[in-house]
Amino acid sequence: MKTHARGLAVVENTIDIRSSREDVFDYCVDLTHEPEWNPKAKRVEKASSGPIGLGTRYEAEFLKGSPTTIEFVRFERPAAWDSVGRSRRLDARSEGRVSALEDGARLLMRMELRPKGTLRLLLPILGRFMHRQQERNLAAIREALEGSSRSAARR
Repeated sequence: MKTHARGLAVVENTIDIRSSREDVFDYCVDLTHEPEWNPKAKRVEKASSGPIGLGTRYEAEFLKGSPTTIEFVRFERPAAWDSVGRSRRLDARSEGRVSALEDGARLLMRMELRPKGTLRLLLPILGRFMHRQQERNLAAIREALEGSSRSAARR
């Protein structure tokens, strides 16, 4: 799904993963893993102390020279999380939902992207581009979880 209205691009993708709901959730909310599955993630570091949960903050760089601060504003393990990311060039709200399947979990990721400045001119193509990018990202998450020794060890 991709739409663009009122300066906003909305991207939603779903994938089924042969891994436990908890493993999928934990892998996805530890944003330090993001460079493993998102080629656009140049750097991601946890900026707050303590365990990952509501209010956890990360500092990331996706666009060169445009640092992004990401914060969890909803955290309900192992079912759902929402985060808000802010940078000079783009604001993003991301949602993740993990539901149990008989042989694994279904991961739904939804992003609302609000570009700023000259990046707004790309809004009509941003949704399409990000939808394809997110499809690849979710496939890489599935590969990391299904192919990892941690998943194999639990079988």
